Amino acid sequence: MIFVTVGSTEPFDRLVKTIDQWAQTRRTGAEVSIQLGNGAYKPKACQYVRFLAPTDYMRYFARSQLIISHAGIGTIITALEAHKRIIVLPRLLERGELLSEHQLATVRHLNNKQVIVAESEHDLVARLDRLLEWDALDTTAMYGRDCMSTTHPELIAYIRSFINRSTPVADGE
Repeated sequence: MIFVTVGSTEPFDRLVKTIDQWAQTRRTGAEVSIQLGNGAYKPKACQYVRFLAPTDYMRYFARSQLIISHAGIGTIITALEAHKRIIVLPRLLERGELLSEHQLATVRHLNNKQVIVAESEHDLVARLDRLLEWDALDTTAMYGRDCMSTTHPELIAYIRSFINRSTPVADGE
């Protein structure tokens, strides 16, 4: 399963619509479930829920082979700790998706094998297609044997220190 989450504070219709349109045109057989918050766009080709209780959220994570998300630090840490690959598409201030550019600042420090950063909707689709081409989400083929076999304590420590240095932001992440 592919789990798409936009977080709990702001809608992210650009992400939801991109994934839904991808699912409408691709015949991958992959189950796609979206947590879409209070966004206006309702998916046509994907299962969706607006919000999830924390225990349900973790069940979706556990069932997923891939997480697609906004660049919320909480989601990123959860994915890393759960040994899940994650593709993030940062929300943008210029599109009115948040009140600061903190998600762009976050992804500048995280674009690596564990956190795949998509710079646009087109890039998100290209990265998703490329992952699916590599033997049905086979991490070993894409990144090597040890990619997700352990929690990456150095990366998680770096993210936590980045959060501690940052000032609080309006959307909670």
